[in-house]
Amino acid sequence: MRILWIGKGGGTGALGGDEVYDRKLLQCIDPQHEIIQFVPLPVSRTKKLMNLARGVPLYRATYWSRNNTDNLHNAICTTLPDVVVISWEPFDVLAEQIELPTVLLLHNITSDAVVEVFNKTRIARAYASYVRRFERRLYNLPQISAIIALSVRDARIIKALVPNKRVEIVSPGAPPLAPMPMSVIMPEIFISGTYDWYPKRRDLSAAAVKLLSEKSSEWKVGWDHPPHASVSPLLLGQNVDPSKWLPALRFGLVPDTFSSGFKLKVTYYIANNCVVLSMSDVGQDYCDLTDHGIFIRRVSSFIEIQAIRTELAEMDQLELISRFEKFKLACVAKFKWKESARRLTEVLVSSI
Repeated sequence: MRILWIGKGGGTGALGGDEVYDRKLLQCIDPQHEIIQFVPLPVSRTKKLMNLARGVPLYRATYWSRNNTDNLHNAICTTLPDVVVISWEPFDVLAEQIELPTVLLLHNITSDAVVEVFNKTRIARAYASYVRRFERRLYNLPQISAIIALSVRDARIIKALVPNKRVEIVSPGAPPLAPMPMSVIMPEIFISGTYDWYPKRRDLSAAAVKLLSEKSSEWKVGWDHPPHASVSPLLLGQNVDPSKWLPALRFGLVPDTFSSGFKLKVTYYIANNCVVLSMSDVGQDYCDLTDHGIFIRRVSSFIEIQAIRTELAEMDQLELISRFEKFKLACVAKFKWKESARRLTEVLVSSI
């Protein structure tokens, strides 16, 4: 099978969640299948504004151009793929120009994210309604053979939009596991991610003010990528490498107030012995795992974080570590890159 993969590209050094997801998934697809990558180019600011004025929705307006569609047609004519994958929703508008079987791999759902990201304002809800109509029309195109979601929540939203289309879930896999933690809970908050996208930086700064400004000196903050210069100076901490940690339980923070873009992060925290603390609902994909309510928590204040630490410290520590280790292993068993690649390949083969 020859697959034309329309995605963000990026080499092994690309750290954004979209690029990491594509890279890990593609690495696990059976090498008997040929993959040709096509990367759409962003348009100028002027062209983007013109696209928005013409009704091309937010984010998609950045990639809708005659140049991209011409290059796509040339790629299809040159490589003669059996099936096309469009991985990342800002590119899905290109599906209108494709006659081959096409599978959409949506990292998030734009009509949902618009409302979530912009704090459910009246304008956001009105614009989301417009985007939803656009998505419903686009996703119902006859060449769209299936739509892939990364989470249970997103799959439900897509199914409500286009009930007659095939919708599957291809979740991100878990990273390599850190050593089993010792029976100790460190007062440390770990923050993973690049936060290149403005709404994520906004929420990280807000979390620094709302949560971390209240913390006592006992608590430490660490990150795996130095925060953007615009992030609140309250986010004082140090660059850390989880692979060099002493094996202990810590806390991993998801500062996003919207339920988009968390799919890699939660499993990454769990694999690295972190109890997940989130400002939004990130637990739906873990609800079937024993003790998910203990190790994935929604928080809105540092008082709640301190209370969670106290609650965990009062448990029998050997039992706590044993239960966490079972939970971690259950996550790894459920979320595997090879299984996700197999599931995606099955969808692609059946689309031809």
